Amino acid sequence: MDRRLVSAVIVAMVAVACGSPTASRGDSVPSTRSSAPSPSAWATPRPTPKPTPVPSPVESTVDGVTVRTLALDARAAPIDVAFAFGSIWIANHHSATVTRMDPATMAVQATIDVGPGPGWFAATDDAVWVSNQMGRGLTRIDEHTNTSGTSAGGWATCGRPIYALGSVWQPACDAHRIMRIDPGTYAAVDIDAAGRFGITLANGRLIVGGPKGLARLDPTTGTFSEIGGPDGMVFAFDGRTVWSTNDSDVFRLRPANGDLVATIALPMTASAVFRRGHAWLPGAGGLVEVDLATNEVVRTIPVGAVTAIADAGDAIWATSYDANTIVRITP
Repeated sequence: MDRRLVSAVIVAMVAVACGSPTASRGDSVPSTRSSAPSPSAWATPRPTPKPTPVPSPVESTVDGVTVRTLALDARAAPIDVAFAFGSIWIANHHSATVTRMDPATMAVQATIDVGPGPGWFAATDDAVWVSNQMGRGLTRIDEHTNTSGTSAGGWATCGRPIYALGSVWQPACDAHRIMRIDPGTYAAVDIDAAGRFGITLANGRLIVGGPKGLARLDPTTGTFSEIGGPDGMVFAFDGRTVWSTNDSDVFRLRPANGDLVATIALPMTASAVFRRGHAWLPGAGGLVEVDLATNEVVRTIPVGAVTAIADAGDAIWATSYDANTIVRITP
């Protein structure tokens, strides 16, 4: 009900309850009370608070490519993005949350509290695991309930974990370890990695990087066999070659012997998408396309500094840590 109407009703009720004295013959007697309305009757009603607007994606065409950009919360600082269980997952590093998003509409399906400084994802058969970059180990997110609570692993993490051979594998660079986590029991086994970092699965074998190049990790014994190649952090496998990176370059290496296939002048990247004979990589100027036949950079789609990318089949998704955005790109 309108506040002015309520005030008027109250004034009328007070007037009736305290009414004027009357003569015995029904003649009126002037009241000594003021007939002025209550101050509340003149009060200006306060405006109804408006809800915080929900950002909408902005669609544009960049270099002939359709791009949809969605601004995230100002505190998001997103690092990794993943496509799993029919949704897009975004690790919001500063807000200690993970956003679950509809890939078709970019509508937020859930915002999930996780561990400190979420960084990188690995998806198992029934959950999404995210590394705690500002804490220890990883946090498990139940994909059915969109809740977290279980953490596993006792060391500070670095880089992307992977799910392979029935376990979650997470490098812990400062501790010179790789944590092997059972996704069913949450038990963690620490493997002495002796300075090696980054991990991927190539032709059914675990491959890591380090100062002596590639090395093979035996999942049964937890020991390493040196392969060779340049110093670098392993981050991907394209079906034929392992990709590793250092401060200035990206390397394509043969997993069997560490032979260098190509060097691409692109510093310190941590994710890649491979499709139709091309590789897509994050870059400071946007999304970088590389022809796998020539190893030449074909173009850079200028969508701002890209932190991490993921393949969702019909589109490539990219985060920007600095701009607090998630971008959907259909090349």
